Amino acid sequence: RQLHARRRRVHRFLRTHGTACIQLVDSWESSIDVVAEVTARWTAEHPDRAVVAAEELAAISHMLDVGPQESDWLCHAVFLGGRPVAYQISERVGSTWAVAHFAKSASDESDATVALEHHVASWLHERGVRWWNVEQDLGLAGLREHKSSWKPSRMLRKFEATIT
Repeated sequence: RQLHARRRRVHRFLRTHGTACIQLVDSWESSIDVVAEVTARWTAEHPDRAVVAAEELAAISHMLDVGPQESDWLCHAVFLGGRPVAYQISERVGSTWAVAHFAKSASDESDATVALEHHVASWLHERGVRWWNVEQDLGLAGLREHKSSWKPSRMLRKFEATIT
């Protein structure tokens, strides 16, 4: 009952666009193109987010340099009209845990975001994942409230590590 509105949004999006628009991106080269395009739209709509977007793109580029192909990194994206409008990069950690590291969507595609979250959660669940730690809030207004709206079973404590 608590998630009824979210389920309605997912079903509305899937009735309109179908499930074929939500895809696992097949290569990291394609993933970086998806990330760059969605991030450019996200930043254009909110210029005050440019610093966060640049830092996130740098982190994702570094991730590609390190070699995500050796781990269980996954990039799922929503494509509408042939263009990516949302993405999420997740990683399986162990047999029952996953972490969603990065996610973005164009703000005019909020139903796409909810449908993508649902799709990735279902996809991971089908593969044995029972616990999903979704990205850090990074101090962005509204993100922590958005994550709390999912009614998580628990919130993990935050820690900060520094390299000296």
